[in-house]
Amino acid sequence: MAEAYFRHLAEKAKLRGVTVSSAGTFTSSGTGASQASIAVMKKYGIDISTHKSSSLGADIIGKADLIVAMTQAHRIHVGSIDSSALRKTRLLLEYADRIGEDISDPFGTDKNVYSLCFEEMKPALDNLFLDIKNKTKGRNK
Repeated sequence: MAEAYFRHLAEKAKLRGVTVSSAGTFTSSGTGASQASIAVMKKYGIDISTHKSSSLGADIIGKADLIVAMTQAHRIHVGSIDSSALRKTRLLLEYADRIGEDISDPFGTDKNVYSLCFEEMKPALDNLFLDIKNKTKGRNK
């Protein structure tokens, strides 16, 4: 949901030079989005029905300028793969002035819980987008 929403913001703003991707720390590659997350994102006009998961690895970490983790456990996992990557890893809720707080994982729950999860993420994603947009302003002219 976070990847799709952030990509939607970037495309809507015609933000060039920004690549958005997601990878799970405790998932296998190729898993589809849950029906609950598909339904939640559909309310925002975003189709994630073809999304397939990717597993986080050193290759993805190495290419990233910024890694945004949902939980402290995810951040620790990034560091276990590449300790130097912790310098470029932030928790999402830091962008909503909620330092050190985790996003609750809705995995295996119903659409209402997924909706609450997205509503928790959305202000932080909006702020992160504005931050990146301001940082890339000069590159997009």
